[in-house]
Amino acid sequence: MLTRRDGLRLAGATAGVAAFPGLGHAQSANRLRMGVGLTPNSIDPHYHNTGQNNSALRHVFDTLVNELGQQDVTPCLAESWRLVDELTWEFKLRQGVTFTDGTPFVAADVVFSFQRVPTIPNSPGLFTPYVKLITKFETPDDHTVLMHTDKPYPFVPRDVAWVQILSHKIHAGATTDDFNSLKVAIGTGPYKITKYTPGDAVELVRNEGYWGKKQPWASVQLKAIAQPETRLIALMSGDLDVIGGVAPQDMARAQGNADLSVQLFPSVEVVYLFPDSTRDVSPNMFDKTGKPLTSNPMRDARVRRALSMSIDRKAIVERVMQKAGAPAYQMAAATEDGYDPSIPEIPYDPAGAKKLLAEAGWPDGWKMTINGPVGFISNDDKILQAVGGFFSRIGVETSVESVSPAVYFGKATNREYCLFMTSFSVPLAITDLKSLIVTKSAQTGDGPFNRQLYSNKQLDDLVFQAQSTLDPAERRKLIGKAMRVAMDDVAVMPVINTVATWATRKAAVKYNAVPLGWAWAMLAEPV
Repeated sequence: MLTRRDGLRLAGATAGVAAFPGLGHAQSANRLRMGVGLTPNSIDPHYHNTGQNNSALRHVFDTLVNELGQQDVTPCLAESWRLVDELTWEFKLRQGVTFTDGTPFVAADVVFSFQRVPTIPNSPGLFTPYVKLITKFETPDDHTVLMHTDKPYPFVPRDVAWVQILSHKIHAGATTDDFNSLKVAIGTGPYKITKYTPGDAVELVRNEGYWGKKQPWASVQLKAIAQPETRLIALMSGDLDVIGGVAPQDMARAQGNADLSVQLFPSVEVVYLFPDSTRDVSPNMFDKTGKPLTSNPMRDARVRRALSMSIDRKAIVERVMQKAGAPAYQMAAATEDGYDPSIPEIPYDPAGAKKLLAEAGWPDGWKMTINGPVGFISNDDKILQAVGGFFSRIGVETSVESVSPAVYFGKATNREYCLFMTSFSVPLAITDLKSLIVTKSAQTGDGPFNRQLYSNKQLDDLVFQAQSTLDPAERRKLIGKAMRVAMDDVAVMPVINTVATWATRKAAVKYNAVPLGWAWAMLAEPV
């Protein structure tokens, strides 16, 4: 029977905007108020590779190039780049750029930033995959950086888009706490941060000395409101100008409001389940009498396949997401470079799932608790409850526990869950594989989000071969083979691809959404 532990539900949206001090109707023409599900869990731009961190902190810290999930990257702090030879990339840096304290931006800052990435302590998920293959840097002058690799690596221009640039003079020795106190929250970006209240809001003001196009917004507020319905109420009442993550159940209400403009935009987000397939004994797993299991059923690929086959992905899209999404059968969205359309659908087959469980020696199933965040993904707690219900129908009696992301990701990283749900949003299928499924290595930085320590040498070899293949067609074939290995072994269980949803006050703001689904003031235009 599907159950839910007491005390985990968030306060209902009926509390309205009065529950959120700081929201108010006073609005100047050049102040932008954005409602988001989460604010960053740190101001250190190298601390945690998550969407809410990356989108919020890119207001303050630039990267060498811009990557928004579209076909090409575009210049930012690097004006141009080229492949000098198969092992060397040259980046020409923009001149005349300064950090907001007046410190000039120079090539040494790029080297410092890339070398800092792997060194951040206590990170729930480092940016290491984006820097680990760069084995040597050269700076012929203050505005040129040469990046060397041991093997050909065609993804360098896309990888550098994920490393936010700091100053070797300002930030040498700076800790994550120094960033969170705003002591060193100094970048070259279009905004400066003036206030950070964890879990509540980020306040920004325009950087009047910004090197690029002047931003139309003199100040920006990123306000965290976990409940989608409450965000919508705040937008309709005029307390916000833009909101992300309109819940499927609220879509008709939003679209029916003449004062609002609503967008549905293709996303690269994949919602997935990560089973513990490596430990002999896994937490939160019990026999039918409630005694902890002394063996881990999910070590058997037949059991993992049975669980995956028990999930009616199309029903989740239709009923839970109200068609705002698509079933996912691989760890890449159809819009990602490297997505393989030849990978077959995962069948919804409860009878076949029960047969596999019996073959694996678990004809009567077991009991377990599965875990997920609430407020991180659209309808995440409802998706998890649906998954638990499908598992229960094949004899695996499943309880569901959803907690706030602030608690959840630390527990997932510490391997306190036997099976957990989250999502990943990147524009390249090989990055999904490298970050989530390739064997985790502290030495090389591979698999920073491989929280269940899955390992498969065949998959690793294919990924490493693909990332050194310069021919795009051959590279995509190798990525497809690697993805097929991961799906055949049920390394993870993709569930759905989401759709990014945005709503704005029609008379005030136009929002130019991108596939990564980021809440960016730079994408908002005054009407």
